[in-house]
Amino acid sequence: MDLTAANTAIVVDSTADFPQAPERYPNWRIVPLYVRFGQESFRDYVELGPADFYTRLRSSAVVPTTSQPTPGDFHAAYQELGEYERVYSLHIAGTLSGTVESARAAAAEFGDRIRSRSSGGSSGARPTRKSRSSSVGTGASRS
Repeated sequence: MDLTAANTAIVVDSTADFPQAPERYPNWRIVPLYVRFGQESFRDYVELGPADFYTRLRSSAVVPTTSQPTPGDFHAAYQELGEYERVYSLHIAGTLSGTVESARAAAAEFGDRIRSRSSGGSSGARPTRKSRSSSVGTGASRS
């Protein structure tokens, strides 16, 4: 299969630290992790941006934690990308978070059209390289 921006989509989690990706690339989706301050839970970059996070951090008596997105969160993103022949779903390392397992659980419902992978760290660097090659339409054949 020739991978291009027209037939290939990319899904990353919010650890990619690239919240403007879907605005810049229509074939990208970001699935947010959850940030918890005690009993309060916020979707990263959706309900809690960086400025609000640091404001809360300075005044909070509790240390914030994160929680992985649900398989349903990923399912919704994959469903939005139904027009694409291939979806690469790239996430924070499985040794750091269960995020990739949620992504894989959701991807299983879509057959081999979705490839879910864990990166060596956060999910940002790898998809950016892949997007550059697919956005210029290199026509490189990948499976």
